[in-house]
Amino acid sequence: MPATIKTKIKNIYGNTKERFSPFTNWCATHTVSHLVLLSLFVTLLVEFFNRRAFFGTFIYLFTRPMLFLCNMLIIMATLSLALLTKKRRFAFTSISVVWIILAIANFVIQSFRITPLAAIDFVIMFSVFTILTHYLSVSELIFLIIGGILLVVGAIALWRASPKRRVRYGRSTAIIFCTFALLLVFTLGTAQASDFSSGFANIAEAYENYGFAYCFSAGIVDRGIDKPGDYSEQRVSEILGGSKVNNLKPSAGNPNIVFIQLESFFDMTKVDGLGLSADPTPFFNSLKNNYPHGFLTVPSIGAGTANTEFEVLSGMNLLFFGPAEYPYKTVLIEQTSESLPNILSQNGYSTHAIHNHYGTFYDRDKVFANLGFDSFTPIEYMTNLTYNPTGWAKDIILKDEIFNTLSSTDGSDFVYAISVQCHGKYPEAPTGAVLPVQARGIENDVYRNITEYFASQLRESDDFLCELISALENFDENTVVVMFGDHLPSLAIEEKTLADGTLFQTEYIIWSNFDMDTESRDLAAYQLGAHIFGELGVEGGVLPGIHRNLSNSESYFSDLKMIQYDILYGDMYSLSGNPYSATDMRMGTNDITISAVECTKIDDEPALVIRGNGFTGWSIVYIEGDACDTTFVDSETLIAEMPSRLASEPCEVFVAQIAETRVELGRCETFIIE
Repeated sequence: MPATIKTKIKNIYGNTKERFSPFTNWCATHTVSHLVLLSLFVTLLVEFFNRRAFFGTFIYLFTRPMLFLCNMLIIMATLSLALLTKKRRFAFTSISVVWIILAIANFVIQSFRITPLAAIDFVIMFSVFTILTHYLSVSELIFLIIGGILLVVGAIALWRASPKRRVRYGRSTAIIFCTFALLLVFTLGTAQASDFSSGFANIAEAYENYGFAYCFSAGIVDRGIDKPGDYSEQRVSEILGGSKVNNLKPSAGNPNIVFIQLESFFDMTKVDGLGLSADPTPFFNSLKNNYPHGFLTVPSIGAGTANTEFEVLSGMNLLFFGPAEYPYKTVLIEQTSESLPNILSQNGYSTHAIHNHYGTFYDRDKVFANLGFDSFTPIEYMTNLTYNPTGWAKDIILKDEIFNTLSSTDGSDFVYAISVQCHGKYPEAPTGAVLPVQARGIENDVYRNITEYFASQLRESDDFLCELISALENFDENTVVVMFGDHLPSLAIEEKTLADGTLFQTEYIIWSNFDMDTESRDLAAYQLGAHIFGELGVEGGVLPGIHRNLSNSESYFSDLKMIQYDILYGDMYSLSGNPYSATDMRMGTNDITISAVECTKIDDEPALVIRGNGFTGWSIVYIEGDACDTTFVDSETLIAEMPSRLASEPCEVFVAQIAETRVELGRCETFIIE
């Protein structure tokens, strides 16, 4: 660098330092005042991004000052830790930047999903990496990477430029202690005044009402289910005594039970003022004329598929857990639980899960074994896939996978299929495809494009349901199909525009290829399994009895919380110990096998042709434990690079299914090449 440029930089730095030296000197001598002012500034900035409005921030400050002050104290408590460092300026700036980055991330996330940023998002971040391309373009990803690099470079430069100051440990510790003590007293006092709630039924509204810092921090410290004050074996026994009334209908003879959880599926004709050229879900809506149905209250909106899934499979109310918690990532990754598949296994059912998305997403490859599934078929075990314009697998693949699963055993089957086609982010510009549903009366081009695209994806998912049900009508086994949406989509839908239901309600339908005397009623997601069990005469389970027998009692929710705590965090009095163990869950319903390996040449390069069955686009050939570059040809053929050592010695070959996260989901038996 030329000397003149260096001189100019030094002069600029020197002038800037001299210009701000009175302020920095004041900050050094007025520690508490500096801490308070910095906390106020950061809180205002954080709430600006949280509320996405400048004036909204000040309205919040002046109309709900106690809540604002509590958020400020949370930020102030974290900033106070900088007083224990010698490079105080660096620490203050770094902590402030972290809060601001979190607020900006929340701002961005809410542009394509309704659920705000929560602490649990960092727990599931590894899974989210696999779907980033569905939300961010290549240029946006590059910009994100460059921004991260610049942030690191800036942090290093700030570290070097920050002066060292003598730490007065006694004074600093006293300030930190007082700050945290004030925060504790203030939070407890405000909570007792009912200004705060630790259980967020609507997390988006909670962020709006209580502030970003409080809600985000609550997600860090508040996990699991709080122990009820009267928890005891006697109290659990009393609850179970009231739930053991036998109100099951006569057994329907163990028919196959198929649950289909449909991504973002809902009846768009219920949105007032939304003009559509055609009904996006005509088949689903036609079924409501002849089969039992109702509204299904779900725990999330715009996102949170795994939590609706959790409520349905476990029979547990998510509201009793920490705010924005995903039990798949916090408790079920480590332990087993009562669940629909576990109960049905005790009734002689084989249990299967199917999902046309990655098997490791939300750790389903581990959690499903703890929930009692015998098999799990994720996208890595599927062939003949087709994709929509945003890269999500189309739901039509689930039809064949459901039939393959039902045919894989001789007895009764429970199948839980999870769709993905209607998942966001939805394109803001036309995709060029001919869309079967057009929107009318929407002047905003972006919203019109999003609406038409989503409606057209709904139509294809509805077509999948039509084909599946048509095929099952002539199936030679009695089968019940329960179909429902997991949550409403990330669209600009206001509750006041819904003709029926709420933003936290989807719909369900119970279809069967035999006569069922079943009533229509509105349910919560955690009650759905108990309702189906009652209609089919399926016995067993603690939670199903509570839902069927105690749902009208005044103590229903407190009793339900007690039993949920007992099963997951307590002494399992209700289960007489834990009768459930993780299954030896197989991946896929068909074995992957190697029948022959041929040595050949492709483009004058030696290669191996692997013949067998069950191969997919995620099959990787391993030779002597080393992964080879593998080309998927079809379900019976793979081509792999040939290692040079094959010419002189026997080798062991196997095919493994490798998830997008590079996790091995399963492998076939080893084949020996002589």
